[in-house]
Amino acid sequence: MAGKEASKQFDQFHNADILEKYGPGLQVGVVGDENTPPVTEKPARNQMQLPMMHNTFGELVPMGDPTWYQAWNSPFFNESHIKFRTAIRAFVEKELMPYCHEWDEAKRLPKDLAKKCYEAGKQK
Repeated sequence: MAGKEASKQFDQFHNADILEKYGPGLQVGVVGDENTPPVTEKPARNQMQLPMMHNTFGELVPMGDPTWYQAWNSPFFNESHIKFRTAIRAFVEKELMPYCHEWDEAKRLPKDLAKKCYEAGKQK
């Protein structure tokens, strides 16, 4: 749809309530011809500021990730979940990801991998 009017298609995939909530910080334009001057002013800054109590995760797309990924309040997830996720991510990136291809090609996992996982789980 590049360069074409796509409002109908856009509306089919995007909830109007979300657009009303986040829309003030977005730039909405009109597809014009080569005679249309480019927009030079900055779009209005979104009024809603997320509290950044900790690192955020995911793509930060509204309603696209769990709310606690975006540092929003959640009745289900708290700081311990964030610490757990961070520890698991660090372990996976250090101990698993560099070797995935090798293990896949060998069609086996190292015998000491389960012990490494166990030891990592015991650490605080």
